[in-house]
Amino acid sequence: MVSALASGLFGRDYHPEYFPSDCVLFRNGSHAFRTVRDDPQIARASIAQRYAVENELMAAIAAGDYEKAHSLHGKFITYHIRPRTANPLRNKQHFAIILNTLCRKAAESGGVHPLYIDELSTHFALQINEISSIGAVTALVGEMIHKYCLLVKNYGMKGYSPVIKEIISYIDFHYTEDLHLDTLAKMFNLSKTYLSNLFRKETGATLTDFIHQVRMRKAITLVNSSDLPITSIAAACGYNDINY
Repeated sequence: MVSALASGLFGRDYHPEYFPSDCVLFRNGSHAFRTVRDDPQIARASIAQRYAVENELMAAIAAGDYEKAHSLHGKFITYHIRPRTANPLRNKQHFAIILNTLCRKAAESGGVHPLYIDELSTHFALQINEISSIGAVTALVGEMIHKYCLLVKNYGMKGYSPVIKEIISYIDFHYTEDLHLDTLAKMFNLSKTYLSNLFRKETGATLTDFIHQVRMRKAITLVNSSDLPITSIAAACGYNDINY
């Protein structure tokens, strides 16, 4: 079985006692080979610890716990990972790309809709590519952890029943429409009482309050990122009565 797997991977026949001389894992001068050869106990322990901290970091992001995620990231970077290139800036960018991927998967585990994850992930990928200093990469990494934790806190649906997930996703993408308990109950073939009770039980908020929370988050984003007047922002967030 090992011979067949090796032949498939390397494109030629191999025997169990032979490994390709150009394989970095088994080259006598490779970092991995020297580390395992010189002190296998420490090598195993260090790598295992780094992977354990990495998993804890992803779990903290998946829970939207920024304080814990920030602390774990500080611990994670104390493990000296071998540089990929001779360029310090490129190395920082590479590790930022890896962290962006880890954060993306963590947010997915936290129940965030892929559309939101992809939007944030693309935003950071573009910034990483355009960055021009090591200090800027360090600052961006801190922002990345913060933004992904906020994403999970605001849009995570882990632990919700399938129907509540569907309703929350519908509200997130149709918040400008006239949304009420009656219309959503009819749309998802549920009684108003059942939907109201189930939604409050799972989210801790009434359906009406949740709709307001979604609209207010959108409004805050527009206030901070545009020059639109309040009347236009209100209309863009589903509030057609400016007095209200």
